[in-house]
Amino acid sequence: MAKTFRPTLFLRVGNTMSTFLLRAGVNMGKMTLLTVRGRKSGQPRTTPVAMSVNKNAPAGKAIHS
Repeated sequence: MAKTFRPTLFLRVGNTMSTFLLRAGVNMGKMTLLTVRGRKSGQPRTTPVAMSVNKNAPAGKAIHS
């Protein structure tokens, strides 16, 4: 079985600060907030994400690194 991803303290603090600033209306480049419904709970979960464009990728395809 694969290991469960556990975010570090640094990542959790950074995400919390970014979320707070983005909700307050601070422009942080191409960052935005992504909100999705929880798989089991159904509650909305929000996380900051950085939008990027890959010009070599076909349109409509998700690119995972």
